[in-house]
Amino acid sequence: MKENGFYSLDLTTKNNLASGFKKRHEDVTKEDIQKAIKNALESLRRKAMTRGWSYIIYVAISNIHQSQGGRIGNWHAHILIYGNPCWTIIKELKSYWTRHHYANAKQCKLQKCWDGGKVGYVRVQEKAHLFQKVNATNLLDSLDLPKTASKTQVLDAWSTHIDTTTKSRDTEDYECPSYIPALLSIIHETDNVHDVDNNEDF
Repeated sequence: MKENGFYSLDLTTKNNLASGFKKRHEDVTKEDIQKAIKNALESLRRKAMTRGWSYIIYVAISNIHQSQGGRIGNWHAHILIYGNPCWTIIKELKSYWTRHHYANAKQCKLQKCWDGGKVGYVRVQEKAHLFQKVNATNLLDSLDLPKTASKTQVLDAWSTHIDTTTKSRDTEDYECPSYIPALLSIIHETDNVHDVDNNEDF
């Protein structure tokens, strides 16, 4: 049996007036991204139920470009997924996005997370979020969490429990910026203001 994996995926947009969002990428709204990702997650959930996949997924929708000094720009999504078989699941999600002509594959960065360092980096960029658990009882057990675990509980557990020691040559090490812990304390105080689309175990 394959081990549980932890991956990140960035979903961007592209200029496309004929299909996809049928807009220039700078005109794509938060609501456009949110609706498209909800549809993608429902498609993923249906496949997971027929194929026995299990996963927990967190989507942070944002127009903050943290890697460019916090610049405000086009809307996009950062996705973190913990699952089994995680690589297959996250590739399916990326494939859905590109098949529907929302973005070019090269612009949608997919990488393995070797620890929970990226959780804080993604959380501080969140303007809206989606959170979904599918067939996730065993995954939650591996994180010492109950079946009813909230988004905040899961993200906190990812930050401390995820630890894969073997590093691949073609994967860059991720170092969590020093300002993240302080920002996370602010997020904990305001976490309940965000809308949640939480599908419990099916």
